[in-house]
Amino acid sequence: MNMNPRTGHRAFAAFLALTLCVGGSLYGYHNFLRKVRLAFVGYPDVAWAAFEEAARQTPYAVRRLDRTALAEADLGSYTGVLIWGMGLNLSPVEVAALERSDEQGTKILVTGPIPAGAARHTNVDDRQRADIAAYLEHGGGENLVALLHYVAHAWAGRAVAVPPLVKTPRSGYFYLGGSLFDTRESFEREVAQRGPALPADAPRVALIAALLNPREPFHRGPLDALIHSFQRQGIRVYPLFGRDETPRLLQEVQPDLVVTLPHGRLAADNALPPLLAELDVPVLTGLSLGTSVAEWEQSERGMDGGRLSQSVTMPELDGAIE
Repeated sequence: MNMNPRTGHRAFAAFLALTLCVGGSLYGYHNFLRKVRLAFVGYPDVAWAAFEEAARQTPYAVRRLDRTALAEADLGSYTGVLIWGMGLNLSPVEVAALERSDEQGTKILVTGPIPAGAARHTNVDDRQRADIAAYLEHGGGENLVALLHYVAHAWAGRAVAVPPLVKTPRSGYFYLGGSLFDTRESFEREVAQRGPALPADAPRVALIAALLNPREPFHRGPLDALIHSFQRQGIRVYPLFGRDETPRLLQEVQPDLVVTLPHGRLAADNALPPLLAELDVPVLTGLSLGTSVAEWEQSERGMDGGRLSQSVTMPELDGAIE
């Protein structure tokens, strides 16, 4: 049986149109309709909590993955995978899992302190890496929400407005609610407006909360509690942030006492011991247990080696006492 050439052409055209329609639909679903899904691998509790809170203000889905689950997770089902870089040392099986997800179109980005060689697991371009790093560096809820919109636009092609970066000071003073100030004068104006009123000759305490970040919403509760506690005792408290500028800020404040929640050395280049000798003030170290007091007291181990080194041993080199 011979087919009419015109009938054959029409059938081929119909098949081609159907193929293009199905292919276009799949492309459109994958790039414009499928929910943006982001996996966060190995991030500390507080960092993950901040991402989760930011995601509630967006239509995107976020999920936390333990680093030990990296090899078994279906990473190819995610729009992007962000990996906390500190201590990252992937096994060949985990590297293979990342390579498979890369082939499936998943974006991969290693953030935070990145060990030598770990950056090779990232498959986003330098511009995107720099933009995302800036959102993370300046921190805060607004910037994390903006970061999620950014990756939805850059990685999934979503036609969304990407909020601009909200720049914050890299060092200075902070106050209740995470307010940041780059000068002592602006900080003291804020304290004068919000209270409490304290005499000019009230004792001064410099609070260096290196382990807690005033930009992080889930760190603000403990920091605000410390500030209130000092103020109830009639003490002027000067909360400081920015490790590189710690010596200059202490010179400005001229405190009677320094209280720190340390994470390693309090300042770079061994700059603090001579300054503290000049100021002639004690430095008290508050220990962050990372758990409840009851759990810590019942633990036979107490502090693990890393926390002991960063919270006790290293600060003692600067002159901190327990």
